[in-house]
Amino acid sequence: MEQVSSSVTGELLEHEAPPSTPGLDWSQLPADLLICILGTLEIPDIFSSGVVCRSWHASYLEACRLGICSNNPGPCLVFSSSDRDPSITTLHSLTTGKDHYVTMPDPPFRTRYIVGSSHGAV
Repeated sequence: MEQVSSSVTGELLEHEAPPSTPGLDWSQLPADLLICILGTLEIPDIFSSGVVCRSWHASYLEACRLGICSNNPGPCLVFSSSDRDPSITTLHSLTTGKDHYVTMPDPPFRTRYIVGSSHGAV
């Protein structure tokens, strides 16, 4: 068994590591298959999949453009909290009230200026 930290909740999870497969390159997964998979994921997983590699990011952008991400989750607030690491972004669902935590690459999220909305939400 191997312990890994969840990128969403930060809690330690135990799982059995799959055997390595020499020569298997997940970045070569066909875009149409990856887009279908993205359509079944929850928001934090969709968001995380967009930072795996360039080809997955392109598929992530295409899935968003096509509007096939799962279950129209409603509006989310995106912010950084002073009681968390500066690189951790909080996605707060206004629909469910749930918080999802995502670690962002450098520069730390707290140092960025981001303003925006979608679908007329302000």
